[in-house]
Amino acid sequence: MTPVPGMAWYWTPIVLPVQALTRLLVSYTQAGAMTQTVYRGASIHQPRRAGAVVLRNRPVYRFLRWVRRSFYGVLYRGGYLIVPRLPLWFVRCLARVVVPVSRRRHGERAENNLIKVYGEQLSAEERRKILDRMFRSLPEFLIECLGAHKHGGRFLDGRIEDASAKRVVAELEARSEKGWIGVTPHLGNWLLLATWASSLPGGRGPCHAIAKRQPNPHLSAIIDDAQKRMGFQPIYTDARPIQVVAECLKLLKQGKVLGIAPDQDSSQVPGMFIDFLGHQAYTPVGPAQLALAVDVPILPMALVRKDEGLPFELIHGDPIYPDQSRSHSRAAEITRLTVAWSAAMEEMIHAHKEQWGWIHRRWRTTPEKLAARGRERSLAGEPSGGA
Repeated sequence: MTPVPGMAWYWTPIVLPVQALTRLLVSYTQAGAMTQTVYRGASIHQPRRAGAVVLRNRPVYRFLRWVRRSFYGVLYRGGYLIVPRLPLWFVRCLARVVVPVSRRRHGERAENNLIKVYGEQLSAEERRKILDRMFRSLPEFLIECLGAHKHGGRFLDGRIEDASAKRVVAELEARSEKGWIGVTPHLGNWLLLATWASSLPGGRGPCHAIAKRQPNPHLSAIIDDAQKRMGFQPIYTDARPIQVVAECLKLLKQGKVLGIAPDQDSSQVPGMFIDFLGHQAYTPVGPAQLALAVDVPILPMALVRKDEGLPFELIHGDPIYPDQSRSHSRAAEITRLTVAWSAAMEEMIHAHKEQWGWIHRRWRTTPEKLAARGRERSLAGEPSGGA
């Protein structure tokens, strides 16, 4: 490792350490996703790709992680402060730069998922059109969230067909003073759906949405502030499971709206394997457990984009009420509720397949993998097992 040729000798003590730190940081960053293993009692990270093994408990690892997160934190914070102040046409052009990058990185996985679900029902040309529209919707998602970030619930005024959904919600709230659970797939713009629920008349306050906190604290703080500006309150799942469940139960008993997007693979929470889009998928049972515990309905819904008329339409299924008659076991009722809301989501995805996130590894968890990780959970357990 040598300084730049022709550089004065007195810069060497400064440049050499900087070069060493930069190369080490780049090597660590490019190591890719890490898998934690145990070796002689020490917790280590073993890169999936070629690279050195880095000890998690060593100061150098913690320092490099801090540098990397701080660097990205500056970028995130700068973008968060600047982008909302730019003209929308410029933001739209800027965001479209992400489309080819994202297509190149995730396009193969998305197409494989389409083939997995639809097989020969879709031709190669039909798959290409679906994926083109899906990736082009990424900039639109950003623009829409920026609008809600700036105007809150007023952003949706005059932009959404929601008469049917408002009627159903009014019936739910007239039936009981308790709240209700809205479940949505990652379809269309699910964040704006929480903004819509927070702006409903009736004085029930903002919607509370279950969310996963980002590992980068700088990015997490930005997202937390953005969500609150959009009008809803996040409930983060990184707290103790019993605290998360207790908070959800309290809000539902107070008549609040709880939003959950449970259509992605997550073996960290209690779940069960049910059929989803033609294949067995590990599905969270949290919505069913909460609904059964507080006796509140589950309403499947999604905010999708339209090609004609108003920009958005709020589609929904029928409310799913828990059966408290004890005519069958608790486990059977949790299964019934979970299958019901999952089937409603399937219909929405089939009808708007170009707006769902096909890049997600929805069927990553299998019974064999779950058993190997030792994370099998009892379906009949209490809601404190996680939601």
